[in-house]
This record gives sequence, C-alpha cells and structure tokens, in this order.
Amino acid sequence: MSDRPYKRRRFFINRGFQGRAILRSVGAALVGGALLILILLALTGNSMTMSYRNAELRLQSTPLALMPEIITTYGGYAFIAALLVGAAALFVSHRVSGPAYRFVRHVEGMLRGDLRARIRLRKKDEIKELADKLNELTAMLEGRVGAINRSSATMRDAIEKLRDAGGPDVWRQAAEIEDLLEVIEDEAGFFSTEDVKGEDDE
Repeated sequence: MSDRPYKRRRFFINRGFQGRAILRSVGAALVGGALLILILLALTGNSMTMSYRNAELRLQSTPLALMPEIITTYGGYAFIAALLVGAAALFVSHRVSGPAYRFVRHVEGMLRGDLRARIRLRKKDEIKELADKLNELTAMLEGRVGAINRSSATMRDAIEKLRDAGGPDVWRQAAEIEDLLEVIEDEAGFFSTEDVKGEDDE
C-alpha cells in the first residue's frame, strides 16, 4: 500500500453540486450588496446634497447625487465578490463533495461484494468520523465472511473424512451436508475479502 500523501487531483469532483454552491453563494453576495445600497438610498431619500461637478454647482437629492458613485462602486464590489466568494464556495464544496464521492464509490463496491476497500480521508475532511465507522462496519463484515469461508473449508475436510470412513448411509448424509455447504459457499463467495486496499481521497 502506498504511503503517498492524500491529494485530490480535481477541483470539481461533483460538478453539479459544486456549480450550484458557487452560483448560490455569489448570488447571495450580490443580492446582499444590492440590498445594502437600497437601504442606504432609502435612508437618504429625504435629504439634499450639494455637489460641484463639471464647473457646475448642483443641488440634488442625495440618492440621485450618489448614484454615479454607487454604480461604479457596486460594479467593483460585484467583480471582487464574485471572485472571492466563488473561490471560497469552491473550496468549501470541494471539502464536502470529495468525501461524499468516496462514500458513493465505497458503497457501490460493497454492493458488488467487495469488502476489501477502505475509505481514507484527510484529517480535516468533513464526516471523517462517519467514514471511520463505515470502515469498521466493512472490516467487521469482511471478518465474518472470512470466518464463514474458513469454516466451510473445515467442513469440507470433515466431509471427506466421513466419506473415507463411513458406509452408504454416511455417504448419503455427507452428500446432503455438502449440498447445504455449497449454498453457503455460493452466498459467501459473492464477497471479496482479504488483501485490504485503500481508497485515497482525490
């Protein structure tokens, strides 16, 4: 098993989830900025402002006087907010979708009968404790299935000894036991055990 550090190789693990998270976060930041501007305009709606622009002295309502600066400022804010909030949303969604992606792959493997894999997440990843519990469950199932396989092998040896030592009645009983044993082995054989392998988080 490799001791290489766990590195995610992709920024977008679940494109749908992460894309929605980024759009919603950026949208919330832009709407929040717009609401602050509307509140400012409402609070200053009954005031007047004197401004000197283009060699002309003007007396205007405060919201109208501030509008050019507000538009310019909000445009810059929107650009910076989109970058910063989008990057933060990408980082946070990556920390969530990475472990979730590993969980899905692990459960899919279990449904195929593979009990050898383990989920390995970084210490700071979300739901690390849940991953550890799922690994414990997988290990327990692997141990139980392994014990069934070992018991089946022991029973086969015992059946062969009965056949060698007994007569027709014993042979018939041994055949019945062997039929039951084959059913157990078929069920247990669905699962892959031993040679534990890890699932590195991307």
